[in-house]
Amino acid sequence: MPGSAPIDDTVPIPPRFWWLKRILIASTALIVVLVALRLWWGWYASRLLQAEIDRIIALGEPIYPEDFDPKEEIPDELNAARLLQQAVAALDLYDEHSITFQAIWDQHEAVSEHLVGLKSLLKDNAQALQLVRRARNASQVDWDLRIRTPAVETSHFAFEDHRMLMKLLWVAAEFHHHANNTDELTQVCLDMLALSDAILAQPTLIAQLVGWAMQEVAVERIERFALVVNNESEAGPSPNFDKALVRQLIENLSRGQALEAGLLRALHFERMLDLDIEKGIRSGKQTMSAFFGWQGSVQAQVPDAVWRFLLTPAVTLDSVRVLLDTDARIRAAQGGRWHAAVIRDADEEEESLHTVLLRPFSVGFNQTLNRSVEHFLRYSANRRLAATGLAVRLFRSDHGRLPASLDEMVPGYLAQLPHDSQSKSTRIFGYLPNADRPILYGVGYDGVDNGGQYVLQDGYVARKSDDRPFFINGHPPPPSRAEAESNSEDTAHNDDDIEGDQGDEENSDKESEDP
Repeated sequence: MPGSAPIDDTVPIPPRFWWLKRILIASTALIVVLVALRLWWGWYASRLLQAEIDRIIALGEPIYPEDFDPKEEIPDELNAARLLQQAVAALDLYDEHSITFQAIWDQHEAVSEHLVGLKSLLKDNAQALQLVRRARNASQVDWDLRIRTPAVETSHFAFEDHRMLMKLLWVAAEFHHHANNTDELTQVCLDMLALSDAILAQPTLIAQLVGWAMQEVAVERIERFALVVNNESEAGPSPNFDKALVRQLIENLSRGQALEAGLLRALHFERMLDLDIEKGIRSGKQTMSAFFGWQGSVQAQVPDAVWRFLLTPAVTLDSVRVLLDTDARIRAAQGGRWHAAVIRDADEEEESLHTVLLRPFSVGFNQTLNRSVEHFLRYSANRRLAATGLAVRLFRSDHGRLPASLDEMVPGYLAQLPHDSQSKSTRIFGYLPNADRPILYGVGYDGVDNGGQYVLQDGYVARKSDDRPFFINGHPPPPSRAEAESNSEDTAHNDDDIEGDQGDEENSDKESEDP
């Protein structure tokens, strides 16, 4: 009708649909914000990582796999690795030689019972032994190890044959000691050290562990045999031995640059490996399920692209954290501050879901490198201890008595008294010349001077004995059954973490020395 108000026939939207619309708008806005935050997080993480990479490159240090390639080709005659590979190829430890070889290595039977077999064994392996001797005089090392992405798959090296080569040298040292051939025994000990140093030239951490164990075999032979006094006759070594050769061995043991350079190289390698794995994750060549160990779990049912989108920034930031942590170790090592290279982290033991997701690299990383540095300090101390002990024996050979104090050996036998690497202070080794078993000693694992106390297990010093002795009259014989039983309770506290140590080291020095 004229003048009447229009009728609004629009159907009103129910209240519940208004709320649904608002929820959809809010959810969409939240998703956009979260995606934007994720993109910013990834950009921020990548920017930090690239800044750290640029800093390392500016220092001229290796950061990519190809950076570990040698700078130039090494002629075969100057390449110790090439000569050692030829020595491995010339090994003959099988068939008729295997029984003799194993009997001496296992120390189940006396050398005198296998003299004929030993002479035949060493004769048929003369070429291998000569090649090791030539390798000792080679100036450079290139194992033809060319690392490429993925580095974790291209950095492996088979050490078994080189372990057998070290065992052959061990057996040769046993024979030359029995024959009272002091000079050849000294040469073999130098060969052992040269072989272990060549292994240390590889950049991987496992190469350092193998090289350290090989080196400990040489130290054990030196302690047992080099210039020892015959306990029955109290007669010293042959007066005709080459003292210059012994001094060369002392100098070699005192240096130890190969250990320091090897571990520093391994720290560079671990830094590169971390970055290479992170690169594989960002590129999709490394799946998140494989990286986190989720194969067969519920998490593996989620598409990898989802996990990569969600967690890649966390992995990248943790990679930056590891690079910075490793850099602190490298700077400490370069300054000779090896104890400072052991960096404790407040939550290094913590492996909650939070740390696994946000710190996938650094969970356990500190423990791995800390333990490696601690092992390095141990082996470095043992090498210096052997140098000092051998100098004491040379002094006794010249003067007919032990030095009253270590100061008597400077500078005639040692340029300076070496410091105990396992001590955080600049402590020299302890010296007990008037003990029933005269010893030099280091502080051992706990870093505490316990007055030269040690524990024997099966005739060898327990791995976590109070102090680490070097027996001036040679390694003591195996203890009696009563002595072994009396030591068993005392050593229980030293082996409280054997289960966690399996695969790295055994209970005794002899077992850990098996290369």
